[in-house]
Amino acid sequence: EWRDRSRTLLLAALEHVEALHTLHPVSYAILGLAAAVAPEAAAPLPPLECPLTQDDISRLKHVLERHTGLLAAALEANSQPGWEWFESMLTWGNARMPEALLRGGAALNDSRLQAAGLRALNFLASVTHEKDVFVPIGNKGWYERDGERAIYDQQPIEACAMVDAWLAAAKLTGQVEYEGKALEAFSWFIGLNTDRLAVLEKESAGCRDGLEPGRLNTNMGAESTLSYVHAHASLAAYLRQKN
Repeated sequence: EWRDRSRTLLLAALEHVEALHTLHPVSYAILGLAAAVAPEAAAPLPPLECPLTQDDISRLKHVLERHTGLLAAALEANSQPGWEWFESMLTWGNARMPEALLRGGAALNDSRLQAAGLRALNFLASVTHEKDVFVPIGNKGWYERDGERAIYDQQPIEACAMVDAWLAAAKLTGQVEYEGKALEAFSWFIGLNTDRLAVLEKESAGCRDGLEPGRLNTNMGAESTLSYVHAHASLAAYLRQKN
């Protein structure tokens, strides 16, 4: 019953999803579209019985093709030597954009999109995985091309997105080193970070809102805790499917 309700909501939203043009919302839309169109290839969790008809899937695939094309075109337009990215600045939710190309490319069986996603992910890793420690772009200034990258404040949403992006790359390529990078990004939550502070609170399984210079942000908002739970579930599902 809930899957039928979800199908109705998904198709009702499709017209508005198709009108999106800003890259971050487009990337999140691609992740959902890819999972709906080809769950075996592109969904992070194993699929259940699907209530979608072939006509539904065709409609979703049309929007997926449009949005992956838009995202890939942005990467090509903004890339230059030493900066393989979709925009002139790294801001928030960065890993969702390469993940979108990886999962969208998997759903569409498009090697060009897959290669573009790997290229962007490897560039992001060159900035954020420093000496086997994940150091996300901080929201106190972000990282503008030709500028200095912000180290703080580091946000849980970034670690969660990076886990998913590495797992998408691992699933697509079968390369074990990507699994290791996913674990490295996940370890940010439990203290393998710049300040060696556990952002996860073990007693409550809640997650602090971020990492500041030498201390934690003591708030514990829903987005932060859900980011931890999401990352944990993604890793568990990936390893369960693999084994």
